[in-house]
Amino acid sequence: MNITYPGVNQTNTNTVGTAPNEIVLFDGDGVRGGPDDDEYNSTAPAVVINFDQGVSDVSFTIFDVDASTNVWDDQIRVIATDGNGNPVEISISLSDPDIVIESDGSAADGFVAQVDGSNNSDGGNATFTIAGPVTNIQIFYENGNDFSNDLGIIGFQMNTFGDVLCFCRGTMIETKTGARAVENLREGDLILTRDNGYQPLRWVTNSRIGGHGPQAPIKIAAGALGNDTELMVSPLHKMLISGWRAELCMGVDEALVMAKSLVNGDTIRPAPCQTVEYFHIMFDRHEIILSNNCWSESFYPGRQALRTLDQTAREDLFSKFPELVEDISTYGQVCTPVAKAHEGELIAAQ
Repeated sequence: MNITYPGVNQTNTNTVGTAPNEIVLFDGDGVRGGPDDDEYNSTAPAVVINFDQGVSDVSFTIFDVDASTNVWDDQIRVIATDGNGNPVEISISLSDPDIVIESDGSAADGFVAQVDGSNNSDGGNATFTIAGPVTNIQIFYENGNDFSNDLGIIGFQMNTFGDVLCFCRGTMIETKTGARAVENLREGDLILTRDNGYQPLRWVTNSRIGGHGPQAPIKIAAGALGNDTELMVSPLHKMLISGWRAELCMGVDEALVMAKSLVNGDTIRPAPCQTVEYFHIMFDRHEIILSNNCWSESFYPGRQALRTLDQTAREDLFSKFPELVEDISTYGQVCTPVAKAHEGELIAAQ
């Protein structure tokens, strides 16, 4: 994440400015300054936050939104866009009914959420939530004329989806009743696994994110990995590679290799798009399954993979596998060796 803000770093200080039109950006527990905060302030009229990959479930609170007759009148405008400049919806929650929502909808420059503290005299809070994926947030602040009380941003939280591991919509998964699109699978369906025959699907979920940059899907042309039709997977989804290439590069009969490591600029390459829908499917153990007639992995709930899930998906998964809440190692090991990034690239170069 890259934050662009024309302010003054005041980390580990207890000082804030006293200039007109000031906005204070900091983390910590809501107490300005001090060793636990990373604080900036400036007379600059805007904060611009750019994410180098699409993020979701972004929320932040702006406090001390108020006004005083003929002295100041806090006006806050937030604009959110995705990687293609399209509006991304913002929802607003207010702590005080005297704070007014002046705008809440799409505009030419993005989705605009604007609040006005002109009727409030006791400093309420405004919380902005962006489901995402979002790549650019602009926060504009104007308090009228003379400085009185500064604004601050607290509790900035987000989830990032650059490390999603899963299949794209349309992938055909081999089941006991034949190949079925991944989006049509349901818990309990019997899925063909390489090592354990037909196994019941225990959990399935999906997420829709921006399909550009690090999370752009990887397109595998028909025949590139034994697949009978074109296959689209997330960059970190692991494909099964066996035979002499695995033996030469890793000294093993077979290995799971990240799709992005197999990119060759020809038959396997990134396929950026505006949005992409990814599907996770999970069993009682890590499995190798047929996707468009080539072998690849099912979802493995490691620490990195769990971090890619939003809160709703994690809660749903933990309801099916409650033992993972306390100890994710209870799920067991991956079912076959996993190539490191450089090993995967060596395999791809053969």
